Amino acid sequence: WNLWTSLISREPFPQHLQPHEIIVPTIDTTRYTFWLDVACKNAVLSHNLNRMAILFVGPTGTGKTIYINNHLLNGLDKDKFAIVPLGFSAQTTAGQTQDIID
Repeated sequence: WNLWTSLISREPFPQHLQPHEIIVPTIDTTRYTFWLDVACKNAVLSHNLNRMAILFVGPTGTGKTIYINNHLLNGLDKDKFAIVPLGFSAQTTAGQTQDIID
């Protein structure tokens, strides 16, 4: 077994980043990114794991959306993955979601 802390990136931040563009590596960012990466990479395999769904849960404002967007936009091979973002709120209905997908 390895501790999540052993996987935390210790690389310095690029100097050109603005403060709001920096995602500080923590145990949570490491966990979320690891599992999201596993799910995305399994999606290209030809076995039942490619039907794996993933759900990130936690209190509002803890950065789940930021971690996910960062990994999907910057952590995956753009030649293999296409990102289609969908926004939801408490008022989003199933019909609206279906209209977006169609």
